[in-house]
Amino acid sequence: MRILVVRLREIGDVIFTTPALRALREHFADARITYIVEPAAAPVVLNSPHLAEVIVAPRLTGLAGLRADLALGRRLRRSAYDIAIDFHGGPAHRS
Repeated sequence: MRILVVRLREIGDVIFTTPALRALREHFADARITYIVEPAAAPVVLNSPHLAEVIVAPRLTGLAGLRADLALGRRLRRSAYDIAIDFHGGPAHRS
């Protein structure tokens, strides 16, 4: 089983997801778990024993951002994840 975890932006929010990573590993012991984070939050999860891979996705703008997003989309499609867990929530989550 391949599991994708997404939490972009805030480093503190990434820290709060670490118990969920542990729980995922306990429930899906043989799963390949991949986490997508932005560069500032990457150190929180880079050496996690619960993850098989960390994808660092810088926040780029303009044409460079579009190219990076398309490349990431292709990479994710090729990986054929069985489950995706989005801890990000999008822009509407802020008050």
